Order: sequence, then C-alpha cells, then structure tokens
Amino acid sequence: MKPKNTTYFFIAILLLAGGLRLINITQPLIGHHSWRQTDTAAMARNFAEERFNILYPRIDWRGTSSGEVECEFPIYQFVLAFLYKIFGVHEAIGRFISLLFSLSTVIGVYLVSKRVATASVGLWAAFFFAILPMPVFFGRTVMPEALLVAACTYAVYWFLKWTDSNSLRSLFVSATALAIACLIKPPTLYMGLPLAFLAIRKHKALALTHIKLWIFAGLVMGSLALWYVHAHDLKTTTGLTFGVWEYGSDKWGNWNLVGSWAFWDKIFIQRVPDLLLSYLGLPLLIIGLVRPSCSAEEKVFSLWLVGILVFIVIVAKGVFVHDYYLLPATVPVCYFLGKATSWGLSKNGHQRRWVRVSFSVCITGMIVIAFITYGKLLSKESPNKSPAFQVSQVARRDLPKDALILAVDKGDPMMLYYSQKKGWHCSPHDLTDNFVSSLATQGARFILGVHKDFSDDNAMFNLERLLEQNVVLLNNGSFFIVRIVSKKQ
Repeated sequence: MKPKNTTYFFIAILLLAGGLRLINITQPLIGHHSWRQTDTAAMARNFAEERFNILYPRIDWRGTSSGEVECEFPIYQFVLAFLYKIFGVHEAIGRFISLLFSLSTVIGVYLVSKRVATASVGLWAAFFFAILPMPVFFGRTVMPEALLVAACTYAVYWFLKWTDSNSLRSLFVSATALAIACLIKPPTLYMGLPLAFLAIRKHKALALTHIKLWIFAGLVMGSLALWYVHAHDLKTTTGLTFGVWEYGSDKWGNWNLVGSWAFWDKIFIQRVPDLLLSYLGLPLLIIGLVRPSCSAEEKVFSLWLVGILVFIVIVAKGVFVHDYYLLPATVPVCYFLGKATSWGLSKNGHQRRWVRVSFSVCITGMIVIAFITYGKLLSKESPNKSPAFQVSQVARRDLPKDALILAVDKGDPMMLYYSQKKGWHCSPHDLTDNFVSSLATQGARFILGVHKDFSDDNAMFNLERLLEQNVVLLNNGSFFIVRIVSKKQ
C-alpha cells in the first residue's frame, strides 16, 4: 500500500473509532459497570469540590469520616477533577478523556505493530482495536482502564524506540508509562515479561548489569512502593479501602476458583470470544498465532499474552467478576488478528480466492457481531431503565443537601453519587434493625433503595421491617425513601 493511502486508511480508522466511542457520551453513568464508573466519578468530584490533592482521594461511602481511602493511584480521577474545575462537573468530560486515551491506543497499536511487523499489519490491528466491543465500550467509560491500556502500549513502543536508538529519553518515557500502568493496577507488572525480552535481546546477559535498566526498574518499583505505603496509611486512618491488598478478595488469591471449570468457561468460552473476538475472530487469532513470526520482536506480543495468563491466575476472582480486567489483552490480540488478516487478504501472498473470501466473511461477521454486542451494552445506559438513578434524582432534589444517607444496594454506589450525598451503603441482607439503629446514632437520617434488590425472603423481611418502623417519604413500588426514626436507647 502506498504511504499516502496508508495515511488515508489510518485517518478513516481513527474517525471510525472516535465515532463509535462518541455514542451515548452524554448519558449518565448507568448500566454496565455503573458501580465502577460512579466510584471513579465521585472521587474526581470530591477532588474538585473538597481537597484538590492527588495524595488524598475521597469517596462518598465514607460515613462520618473524611472519606480518604486506600486505592490504586488516582491519576485518572485527578486529571478529570482538574477539568471539572475548569468546565464544571459533567460526566461527559470523563467519557471524553477516556475516548482520547482510547484513540491514543489506536495510534499506539498501529505504531508498535508497524515496528514489529508491517504497516499493513499495523492498520489491521488498529482497525480491530477500533471496532471490537471491549475496547470500544471501555474506551468511553469513566474508568481509568483506557489510560491503563494506553500506558501499557506506549511503554512497549518507547522501549522498542530505546532498543533502536539507545535514547535515554525513550527509556524514561517507557518507564513513566509503565509506572502509570502499574500504579493504576499493580499486577500490570506482568508487562515486565515482554520488556525483559527486549532488553535481553539487545544486551544479552549484560542486561542484568545495565545501569539504565536498573534505574528503569527502580523508577517503576519505587513509585509503586511510595504510593501504596501512603495509601495503606490512609486506610489505617479512616478504615476505608478498595481492598487493594486483601488476599483472597477480588484482587488476589482465590486458588479454588482457578481450579474450577466455571472459571475457565466464563473467561475463555464466554467472555473472550464475545468481547475480544466477536466470535468470528477466533480462527483469525489462531492463524495469527501459528503463522511464522514477522520479526524476532513479535515475541513481545506473545509474552504479553503469557503475562495476561499469569495475571488471570493471580487475580482470579477479579477477572472472573469484572470483564474489564481483560482489557489489556486486546492489544496483543488485535496484533495477531491484524497479522492474520494482512496475510489472508494480501494480493501478494498467492492465496487462493477462497482464502480471501473466507477472511472477508469473517471480518464482515465480526463487524456485525461487534456492533450488536456494543448496542446491547449501550442499551443498558437509559435512565428510564434504572430505578437507582431515578430515586437518586428525587433524593438530590428533596432531601437536605448535607443529610447523611444509607443507600441499600448490591455494591453499586450510584445512589450516593447521583443523590450528591455522603454516607453509607449496604446490601439488603445487612439492613437489620440493629444496623440501622447503629447508623442512626452516627448521623444517618434517610435510607434509599430499589425494590428489585430485595429478591429473597430475608431481604424482603428486612424491607418490611424498615417500612413499618420508619417514616416512609416515598414508596412507589419501584424504589423508596424513608426517614429514620431514632429509637431511644
């Protein structure tokens, strides 16, 4: 392909990627992973409206504390808060900066794939990253994952640049990008596998004694140590944490889960074929993996996938519960899809016509399936389908601004976020008389909830007791708001 045509095709890919990610950009943070998005947006809003200091992130489910919480490094939230201070609090800003990070990854995927293979492979890899449902959907959510994937991609790109030029600047940029990725999610240290391969390929055994590489590792590990020691101090002060280091939670461990068929079925039979490959990409991925390497550096992508597999085992429950934990895998997957497609549709490869037709059918089918999957995810973002959003709007409008509330949910802080209130949240099963009384003594005044969350007998019993013993301000069969009646001790 002529360079001029390559430029035109790449611009078209960027426009397609941007157009897909712009859909629903002004919608509230409802639907798929609303809990993660509203937690992220709440932290950004609290930076902007309370303490504008990246070292002291705050959440809404704080009770009567300051809200300072142990969490992953909140660089995404802080950037969003900075923009909030300029333009005001609008969730569309968060969606848009995720879109920009995702588009930068489209560019990075092209650059790395072109460097490792050819411009044709790079274009196809970028195209798949532009249209597959997982990178598209999470490339416009208010979450740090789009930044994480961009940081991983450019860590590899600038490390490759360093192996070519020995430029200290390239090595520093790579280290900074990797540090950002690991600060957002510490297990991203698995990216050390592909980077170590590149270092050993360049310096052989001397890589172990190369002072620049030790400085590189020191920058990454030092930044991790500094932040997470500080974050743990926040936890000891307020007791609030996202469970970053809780072994056996959804961050680490859970070895029994790894040994179950349900674990591997959900990830590799259900999730990966659907969100990462749109089903018909599976044969293309296999072809890309088994075809001869385009260069020695292609092992970067193979080792990236190996690192992902290690990550899946170590953070088993997180990957099992949260599909976005697989998002970094989209970069190497898209490379191998691009590699296979470049070969299968090449007019210079002397492929038979049925090969090109088969590839064309697979790609067309992938596009159709990807758009259908994306549409299903977007359909969940309608405010009319979210009683939690609706009750939050009533609470924001009708309850006192500084009132502490208890949001009864299933781990989704949306009601706290959209009611613009602070307080507590709990599951329907925790809503006992004693629990409500204890929060009332701490200052809780109102309770919000959605009826559909009370789905079993124990939860229904708790709800009935709550409505009987407190002042019902609203109960329309879909959601409720009650004012807590204090009980004399």
